[in-house]
Amino acid sequence: MIIRWKRCWRNVAIVVGGVLMASVVRAQPPMVQPDLPSFGLVGITPASQFVRLNVTNVRVAGLALLAPPGTSLLGPCAVSLIFSDDQGKTLKRSNAHLAPGHSASLDLMASDLPPLSAPGRVEILPAVQQGGGCILTPSVEVIATATSQTNAYVLRKAANGNGFLPDYGLVGMAPASQFIRFNLSNQPVAGVPAFGDCNVALAFFDAKGNPVKQSGQIHLALGTSTRLDITAADLPRHLDRAPRVEVLPSLANNGMCALNSSVEVISTATGKTDAYAGDAAVSTNH
Repeated sequence: MIIRWKRCWRNVAIVVGGVLMASVVRAQPPMVQPDLPSFGLVGITPASQFVRLNVTNVRVAGLALLAPPGTSLLGPCAVSLIFSDDQGKTLKRSNAHLAPGHSASLDLMASDLPPLSAPGRVEILPAVQQGGGCILTPSVEVIATATSQTNAYVLRKAANGNGFLPDYGLVGMAPASQFIRFNLSNQPVAGVPAFGDCNVALAFFDAKGNPVKQSGQIHLALGTSTRLDITAADLPRHLDRAPRVEVLPSLANNGMCALNSSVEVISTATGKTDAYAGDAAVSTNH
């Protein structure tokens, strides 16, 4: 049974007062969200790979009550997904209107590149722009064209992600040959005896915010770890044989602990890690 998770109002106030209020944008042309910097260059070999840019309008419990009058941190908003070359020339762009919990994606294929592009390898610059008050989590994937397998998974760890908000963007797998693992560790912090055990729940959602798999409540003792896998067998029948499926890893916690998480895309046949993304620093949750 999924429990209703509490979040400390002190922490939420700090986040809202510090970084997240910078993302409240009044009616104006789309601008780069200050706390979601653009990605660095991502390379592909166009003959065998393509790159996918994802963005999710995340739900965050409690923040709507603290938003200034006339603004909303949790409503729908307009977003633009953009690919440019290393000289700043736009190669492809897509605009979307995202409801809370919903995601959008943009693929850059070999056919989207100029005829004179280097045949062996091309470096692409992904970027996300937004117009309107919302909180976005982006991610970039490098995907094998022939198999739909994830070759690389990249996310941007901004100030949004220190245990207050969901850390990850969409991550995909080829269900016939890959599965996704969401890992979580409750790590001791030297000199901070207040951190201890806590209750956590791991979940995967689809691009429309619907739950696909959930762990339920887990008591995570200090110094221990847990994980949640999603495989083809966990997918709805209309997706279990799809060439590729995108899901959103999500974490909820209750208690005072220090959490680190990671996401892995793993080969079903060999157990090899095909792609990995993880926290850059300990996330403290009060």
